[in-house]
Amino acid sequence: MYGAMEESTPVEAPALAPAEIKAVRELLSTTSSSIGGSDVTDQKGMSAEEIRTILSPPPPPNCAAASTGACLRRGGVVDIDCCAPLCGEGGCAPGYTYAGQIAFDLETLLSTYPDFFPFCGEQPFCGNTCCVPSDEWDGARAAAGE
Repeated sequence: MYGAMEESTPVEAPALAPAEIKAVRELLSTTSSSIGGSDVTDQKGMSAEEIRTILSPPPPPNCAAASTGACLRRGGVVDIDCCAPLCGEGGCAPGYTYAGQIAFDLETLLSTYPDFFPFCGEQPFCGNTCCVPSDEWDGARAAAGE
C-alpha cells in the first residue's frame, strides 16, 4: 500500500561556536534577570526567527562560491546552490570551515553570491550554507582573539 521507506543516516548538527554559546548564556541570564528570575511559564516565548537572529553571527564577507563545491548537504553530497534542505543539514568540504546557515538579503545574494539559492532564507530553509576557506577562518579567529 505504501512505498518502502529508506532509512537515512542522521546528520549531526554542527556544534555551537564559543561566541554562540556565550550569546545563549547572556540571553538566558538577561531574560531571567529581567523577569525577576522567577516562574516564566506565563511569559511569551521567542520565535525561531528571533532566536536565529540573536545567535546568527554577522555573515563573513568571504563565503566560498557554490561553484567551488565547498558546500555539502546531508551525507556529504555537494550542494550546488549552498542551500541545505533543512536546518542543521549544511556542511563544508575538507579545507573549509562551516560558518553557519545565513539568511542573506537578496541584494547581497545577487551582488556577492549569485550562485547561492536566493530564497534559502525563507521557510522551510534556514539560510545559505556559508563555508569559509579554513586558512582564512583560522586567521580571522586569531585576529579576534578566540
